Amino acid sequence: MAKNVPFRFEDITIYLQCHILEQAAYNVLLGRPFECVTQSKTHNYANGEQRILLTCPNTGNMVEISAFNKGKLPNKAKPNMPLPENNLDPNTLEVKEENFH
Repeated sequence: MAKNVPFRFEDITIYLQCHILEQAAYNVLLGRPFECVTQSKTHNYANGEQRILLTCPNTGNMVEISAFNKGKLPNKAKPNMPLPENNLDPNTLEVKEENFH
């Protein structure tokens, strides 16, 4: 498990504990722990759009992000912030071995 991996959602950063899989049917799978920590609220619209309101557990700041449509993958994300302790390689987004416990 990789610990305290920073995920940035616009202006807020959430540190998550992650299981890293070499081959998965998804890029990132966020579930109930993430939803509880961020107090997420999902808004669905008649045109198919879905927006998610997230609250930073540390600051209380909120951001609203757009979900992408099923089958329409977003461009590969690249880190847009300094990564703590160089545990992640920003060029490949691979977690280095010392981050596993």
